[in-house]
Amino acid sequence: MSELALDVYPDSDPWRSTAVGEASRALGQAETGQLQSQSIWEVRRNEAIREVRETARDARTSNWDGYGAEPISGEVANLVICVIKNLPPRWPIPVVCPEPDGSLGLDWSVGERSIIVSVSPDRIMHFVAMFPNGARRFGRERCDGRLFPDVLRLVQEICAA
Repeated sequence: MSELALDVYPDSDPWRSTAVGEASRALGQAETGQLQSQSIWEVRRNEAIREVRETARDARTSNWDGYGAEPISGEVANLVICVIKNLPPRWPIPVVCPEPDGSLGLDWSVGERSIIVSVSPDRIMHFVAMFPNGARRFGRERCDGRLFPDVLRLVQEICAA
């Protein structure tokens, strides 16, 4: 997680948050025209990559959740990082979710629609997409560090709302 700096007693507007992480700092810089080398999307993507690394580090031993979870390996984390790095520019950045079977998941949710893509220790990418009408689409494929075309289309469909 990114480091936060909090000002408990802001001088101006009491409703304005002064919590500053890398993404909010970049947003502030973009508003003032100070953001030079990285786009806001790149900053968010880099934060997701950092979250994968931190999650894998925190879950590197058995029973990391207190309920018997399998460890998340560096290989799984590296595959998920490749998936995130290979996202098309300006695509929505997913939420990183550790899973008790040693997989790492990526979750894109918009309203009542979502798609979860999990990379398992055996290098298989599983996905399930859920829609408000109760429809579900799911599948799996060998993971090579990229989202395969069916999943890319589903992420587009989920996030287009």
